[in-house]
Amino acid sequence: MAGESPFVAALEIGTCEIGYAWVQRSFMWALAVHDMDILKNKYSAYKEPASVLLDPIGNCHSFGQAAEENYVKLKTKKQNNGWTLLKSWTKFLRSRTELAQDMTVSDENGGEYPAITHISLLIKYIKEKLQKLINAPEKDIHYVITIPGVHTDTAKIVFTEAATQAGMETERLTIAMEQEIVFQWYWTVDEQLKKVMENQENTVIIIDTEGEHADIRVIEASKTGQLKTRNAKCSNFFTKNCIGQQCEEFLKLQINENVFEQILETNQSDYNALIQNFQTKIKVFNGTTGIQLRPSIDLLEGFRNSPSIRIVADKIIIDASIIASWFQEPLESISDCIEENMQHFKESHIILLTGALLKYQYVKTILCRKYQNSKLIIPSMSGFDVLNGALMSEKSTPNNDVSEPTNNLIVAAFDFGTTYSGYAYSFWHEPCKVHTHNWYTSFLNESLISLKTSTCVLLAPDGKLDSFGFEAERNFLTKTSTEGWRLFTRFKMALHDKKTLTRETKITDIRGDEYLAMPIFSMSIRYLNEHLLEQMELKGISGLGVQYVITVPAIWDNNAKQFMREAAIEAGINGNRLKLVLEPEVAPIWYMSASQESSARIEQLGSKYMVVDLGGGTADISVQEILPNKTIRVFYKATGGPWGGTIVDANFIDFLENTFGKEIFSKFRQTHLLEFFGLMQNFEVKKRLEMNAPIIFQRPQALLDASRSKFSFLKKKEQTDKIIIPASDLQSWFDVPTTKLISHIKGLLEQPNICNVKTILLVGGFAECKYIQKRIKTDIPGMRLVVPEEAGLAVLKGAVIFGHNPKLVASRVVAYTYGISVYQNFNSRVHAKKKKVLVNGEWKAGGVFRVFVKANDEIPVDHKVTHKTCPLYSTSGIPIYRSLTNEPKYTTDKGCELLGVLTFKNRDDIPLEDQEHEITFMFGETELRVKVKDATTGSEEQLLLNYFH
Repeated sequence: MAGESPFVAALEIGTCEIGYAWVQRSFMWALAVHDMDILKNKYSAYKEPASVLLDPIGNCHSFGQAAEENYVKLKTKKQNNGWTLLKSWTKFLRSRTELAQDMTVSDENGGEYPAITHISLLIKYIKEKLQKLINAPEKDIHYVITIPGVHTDTAKIVFTEAATQAGMETERLTIAMEQEIVFQWYWTVDEQLKKVMENQENTVIIIDTEGEHADIRVIEASKTGQLKTRNAKCSNFFTKNCIGQQCEEFLKLQINENVFEQILETNQSDYNALIQNFQTKIKVFNGTTGIQLRPSIDLLEGFRNSPSIRIVADKIIIDASIIASWFQEPLESISDCIEENMQHFKESHIILLTGALLKYQYVKTILCRKYQNSKLIIPSMSGFDVLNGALMSEKSTPNNDVSEPTNNLIVAAFDFGTTYSGYAYSFWHEPCKVHTHNWYTSFLNESLISLKTSTCVLLAPDGKLDSFGFEAERNFLTKTSTEGWRLFTRFKMALHDKKTLTRETKITDIRGDEYLAMPIFSMSIRYLNEHLLEQMELKGISGLGVQYVITVPAIWDNNAKQFMREAAIEAGINGNRLKLVLEPEVAPIWYMSASQESSARIEQLGSKYMVVDLGGGTADISVQEILPNKTIRVFYKATGGPWGGTIVDANFIDFLENTFGKEIFSKFRQTHLLEFFGLMQNFEVKKRLEMNAPIIFQRPQALLDASRSKFSFLKKKEQTDKIIIPASDLQSWFDVPTTKLISHIKGLLEQPNICNVKTILLVGGFAECKYIQKRIKTDIPGMRLVVPEEAGLAVLKGAVIFGHNPKLVASRVVAYTYGISVYQNFNSRVHAKKKKVLVNGEWKAGGVFRVFVKANDEIPVDHKVTHKTCPLYSTSGIPIYRSLTNEPKYTTDKGCELLGVLTFKNRDDIPLEDQEHEITFMFGETELRVKVKDATTGSEEQLLLNYFH
């Protein structure tokens, strides 16, 4: 956002305390995730007593604790004549809902002073203090001043005028209501609040306990954090004096009056130290154990005759019952207010408690015990919530060429591959600075560091997940006995091109035994997510509010996407915070964003290009164009096939079986798994080389011994300990998938709207193979081939950036014609006779295909089609059909298939004939989304289409 100040500063003027804080705007993300290491020298927050010391000419001399101490020094030296100490003078902000220019405040001696003038003096003093802390010119700071929610808009005017008098410019000033920014803060950072809100809209009762009063704000909050204020019951109620103030008054009453006057005259610092110690200990008061204090000798003598204090040696003890009594009235007031609002707002609601009273452990204990069956939320991070919320209320969005990026603080992506898997993440303020994780493994004393880990799952004999990735391989291979243990590898291909995919689909482990696929996929995603959150926590980064992205091949069918989504939800990921992205669409996003030379990279690609994503299992191809605003237009449907690197691995195994004999190699593979996996890992590295010379492996000892025994008739020199593969043999293993890939690309380039494409962007793990790169250059002359340095990570990192701004992809091409079955008035010249049916006394043609979008149509990402329907039954079911032809006439035509059925319940409080629904289909996204709107009430519901038959 152009013109934003680099720093944001906040002022919270409370009854008992006054707070101020600042943050460097570009590091607000670290504040949201509470990363204090990163925030060092970029953020600070302070709270001090609401005390102000005015010098004889009325200027603010000092503030907070310093004001009280300075006044004590002046008073001790009898130099306080003309000086004024205002303590807790801001109480009027809570006791009055309307503020006026002629309001006054009182000092300790009853003297009255103009309130707005002194607010202005206080703001000016804190403003100057903040400028010194930030060490930046005033033009670089935007200020936020918070006011209690009990006030009307008049208060904003009054505070704006006071701030203007203090030298603040209105264009760099925001006046914010405390409860609203507190809610936005906790909605961002508090996992408990997000959890109870994640699946429904709620009425949130915010109770801000501050000083002698508590403010109530009732907010209707959607699960996305949008707010609507409602009228609260008991919107401002009395909670007696601050607990800290009661401590002070109690001690004052227990001291002999003569001793107290003497202390104030000679050494008030002893008394102040005792008060501070008392107020510190009462914060951790548990309700059962009294508090012990050690006063000075003079003060100790003053407590000798107190009936409420026990003296043991050099300590005084205040009983727990006395301390608990101070909390009784505030707790009763809060409870009365909670119950009144719960009674009034009978719908689903959350009670969010914030404010100064929550710094006392006893308050939290009592309220949690009393409302243990309610959605009562007492945040663990209260204290600076108003200040932090004020700072975050000025959160800006990163500069993008495309407007309307998301507000996700962190986007994390999982690239779940056939051979390898990994994760990455970035923050909202630096979406292109993508963080990955280093995975470590070793086979036969050979170490490997990788930015992805193997897609392997190891189940213990009890069926629970033991480990994932390289760790799963290592754990399985190093066991003395693997009986009952099950290792699953390369199982992603089970979802490719499978029309009969269901939740009961099975995959096989390395022994060939079957197991349900859904739990294996779910365990894998759960492991990656938990590993991600653990690594973030080690860096001091909160995992709250993460937007998740999972990559899937663009050629996958709808049922495979549904399978992956359900597996992620089963793994504990909130479906509302999950987006599936198409792998070849996001790869160029990373390539174009990963360098400061992005313009040069875009020029290198040209306006139109082809993305070829070569992974372990599939080749995924997308034809795209870069638009002037740097968004991506996909102008041809996704194509591809099973031409990934695992075919080459299968050829390598065939070679080994032919070389050593199928029986010997099979036995070696079963009994020497560690050596077998090491051999395959070695091949995985070597198959990415140029292949213009033979490649040589050290023959595993077990395989060498077995082959010597089998072929003992061979001469000694022929029994080599090396495996030598001629370059011609190796190249032939690649030729089958590579030839099919190149043939497919050539066919695409013959299409009229693709023939002018002159660049191929080659990404994916298999794309790093030099031989494939050479074949494409040789067999498709005149085509520019671009292979990024991190070809294997392009999809993963691009998915992270896309998660911050899904509008980076502007349009897509629909692979099928989609529609529904409808009735039309029968016309013998148009409709087949067999489709003629009688409906409510009229002849209709049944099963007519009403087209919503046509195959090969290019549609924008926000494309919607709305269909109106009136229900006939208590439950509506709308079958969705698809076809590869552009103009299907009936849903029973050849090539038409039932995709799924939308099901929703109709209302039972009004007749069916009076109901109408608007069904909206959103075809432009990576998944088909549908919502139904009740036309009579306006309420909307997201519907899930079940692709499993």
